[in-house]
Amino acid sequence: MQQFNLRKFQAVVMGLVLVGTLNGSTPVEAQAVAAAEGQRSFLVFDATLYKNKPALSGYSLKPIKLLYESRLFPKGHQPQVLPPEQAVRSIAKELRGTSEPVIVDIERWPLKGDATVVKESVGKLSSILSWIKAEAPDIHLGAYGTVPVRDYWRAVRGPGSKEYQAWQRDNDRLEELATWQDALYPSLYTFYPDRQGWVA
Repeated sequence: MQQFNLRKFQAVVMGLVLVGTLNGSTPVEAQAVAAAEGQRSFLVFDATLYKNKPALSGYSLKPIKLLYESRLFPKGHQPQVLPPEQAVRSIAKELRGTSEPVIVDIERWPLKGDATVVKESVGKLSSILSWIKAEAPDIHLGAYGTVPVRDYWRAVRGPGSKEYQAWQRDNDRLEELATWQDALYPSLYTFYPDRQGWVA
């Protein structure tokens, strides 16, 4: 099985740190700082749902579509049951022709732990992604927080460590999910104030 490359995700974290350091600057100042420091451009997407938020286009933030559970599952739906296929396909049809990346955010099914439960979760998530792709094959599709497994302490161990290798095996169980995605949208939270640790 193909192993997931942690270095690719470290680049994402580094970009987020850059955004944090430029926070408070005007768009022109931010671009000037990045140019002066010889930094490559870094894509940052905006999926915030705030009312009356300011125009962010000057900061090079790009829109992105998030499909939350509340959009995909009817109210009162049983947590372990797939949403109605036709409802998901109908939502997907509305996405045809969109140029914005589309991210499915379903966090109710565990992707760590018991192998049987994880396999069921992967199957359900894969079904939803496949329904969306079938109706809107040209969209740029991903799923939030699926691959790689969020586990800070095992992920930062060296590849030769037992902890890292166990984390890698957990990721390997999610390989089917990766095949349905055009890009990976890992869960990246700054749990600790050590900025160097975010990119190490």
